[in-house]
Amino acid sequence: MNDQTDTTNEFQPQPQKRWYQIKARDMSIFKPDGKVVTFWLWGPSRTWVRDHLGQNDNFKQIESIKAGTPSFEQED
Repeated sequence: MNDQTDTTNEFQPQPQKRWYQIKARDMSIFKPDGKVVTFWLWGPSRTWVRDHLGQNDNFKQIESIKAGTPSFEQED
């Protein structure tokens, strides 16, 4: 039997994705000063979220990134 399936990462732990609540200044609204907004982003780590926001020129002055569960994900 010649199985050429790549299993090198089969048993590697995968990063646990979760929700992060972000509070940052959005410079695309209320110009020229922007407005502080709070929103949720799904990602594998706080570092990934910070890097992702850093690639977007609209978000400046990131005040906080907190792991949590948004109200729309909570069960009644």
